Amino acid sequence: MKKVLSPLFGAALFFAACGDENTTIVENTDVESVTSFKDLGECKSKTIGKLAYVSDSVKVFACTDDGWVSMNGADGRNGKNGSKGDDGTSCTVKAIDDGYKVLCDGDSVGVLLNGAKGSNGKSCTAKEVEDGIEVSCPGSDPVTIKNGNDGAAGKSCTAKKVSDGIQVTCPDSKPVTIKNGDKGENGQSCSTKEVTDGIEVTCPGYDPVTIKNGKAGTNGTSCNIASDENGVVVIKCGEGKNVKTTTLYKAMCGKNPYDPGKQFCTEGKVVPLCGEKDYNTKNQFCSNKVVYDFCENKEYDPALQFCVKDEDKLYDKCGGEEYDPATHICGTNGKPEEVAAKCGDVPYNPDEMLCDSRDNQLYKIVTIAPEGSDYSETWIAENMNYATENGSFCYGKTEKERTDNCAEFGRLYNWNVAKEKVCPDGWHLPNLTEWESLLNAVGSRDDYGWTYDNAGTALKSKTGWDPADGIENKDTYGFNALAGYYPECYNEEDSKICEFKKGHQAIFWSSTRCTEDEDCEYDYQENDIIDMYIILLWYERNEANKSYQGITDYFGDENFGWVRCVKDKVDEI
Repeated sequence: MKKVLSPLFGAALFFAACGDENTTIVENTDVESVTSFKDLGECKSKTIGKLAYVSDSVKVFACTDDGWVSMNGADGRNGKNGSKGDDGTSCTVKAIDDGYKVLCDGDSVGVLLNGAKGSNGKSCTAKEVEDGIEVSCPGSDPVTIKNGNDGAAGKSCTAKKVSDGIQVTCPDSKPVTIKNGDKGENGQSCSTKEVTDGIEVTCPGYDPVTIKNGKAGTNGTSCNIASDENGVVVIKCGEGKNVKTTTLYKAMCGKNPYDPGKQFCTEGKVVPLCGEKDYNTKNQFCSNKVVYDFCENKEYDPALQFCVKDEDKLYDKCGGEEYDPATHICGTNGKPEEVAAKCGDVPYNPDEMLCDSRDNQLYKIVTIAPEGSDYSETWIAENMNYATENGSFCYGKTEKERTDNCAEFGRLYNWNVAKEKVCPDGWHLPNLTEWESLLNAVGSRDDYGWTYDNAGTALKSKTGWDPADGIENKDTYGFNALAGYYPECYNEEDSKICEFKKGHQAIFWSSTRCTEDEDCEYDYQENDIIDMYIILLWYERNEANKSYQGITDYFGDENFGWVRCVKDKVDEI
């Protein structure tokens, strides 16, 4: 007998037959709604009795023993013809917020309500217990999943050598012998013999094969490297009239070839490598195959000098050694010595240097005592560089040039400032007698007392002077007289023309005035020109000269000179 359930819709379905006053009400909450028949699930024994509404056909299907069956009844047997009835009306279904409304001839005849939302299910929990995992689910007693026991240890097989092979024995199995293979037959070798045009090779089972002699090739043309210089390689092939020349360039720097194994290209110029390395020629240089950074923005001789990078300052090596200028000096024995005296923060040796406490500048000092002479005086061996409020300057078109020239050559002073304000305590501007004593000790005075032969070369620095034939400056006593920038002025049509030149001369002030009795020209066109004795060194002369110049010049402008200081004598203090 087939199981069939009456069609039920939603929570409540109301049917009203057209023209019939009877009303049937059936309640059910288990109705599924799908779009088309293909969306119906499989009809199984567990789902028999399930109802589903298919919206595109507006039909209700039931799951029966025969599968999904439309709830529309099968056609009955033909009845008797009745009288023609009125046209019937069709029914439709309309979706609403909580289900569907059934409309027949425009009137609502029933509502399909959605089922209520089910409550959330409860999950199971698990916890580790002594012998496994205990699982607890709502409404059920806890269940323990026990740990499995360790499996028994496996047994290995053994092997041993027997007379005819290897015997393998595994637990619970009979021994098996892997027998040695039989010795194979010897192979047959091939043979060769020389024939007219080559070698004939014969192998068993194959026809003989002849390897023919090759034909003699034509002689090749030899090539030689004719030259390999500055990145250009010239190759010549052949001889005589048939010679061919090929020129190869290893690399190009602009239009210039070069050899990357020996040279490198920088800013369009070819430069030799430094110990197989290239470098930045703007701030580095090469010396003895080692690359050095510039110091004081220039190159230097690493064999004689070293650079303190934190200061960017050059120092002379001491006996070929570098040292820390912050704590050491170069001693008289030519070895670095640690010192306690400091000029500001700079250590120095008071026996070799003077610290000017006014501005913490250091000056070299030297005691000049020529052998066989009674002369012995201590001089500052550098031009003074003490900055005064007025009356002194350093030549330069820019502030940097002026600073550099001050550091190298010292300052130029007018006579009044030179006399009173330049030399530090314990030192003074030398008078003419002190200058003459020095010049006579290092040279020889002539009969007139204005020239001292060889005193110039003995006092002038070895470098920095313009070259002149027959002149070799020796700086014999370390006086180190420099030829800095000095104004060379002249009168041209009552106009003063001056040019600053270096390398020509050095003019040092004395504190002594030149008088009329000594033939000094002190009166220029009714101007009372006060002349002071000076010491003049000239690049073209071996001698030093006593001379004079006015405190002011012909135009009334101040004259200038360099200042050297001599140490006060004990009886002068």
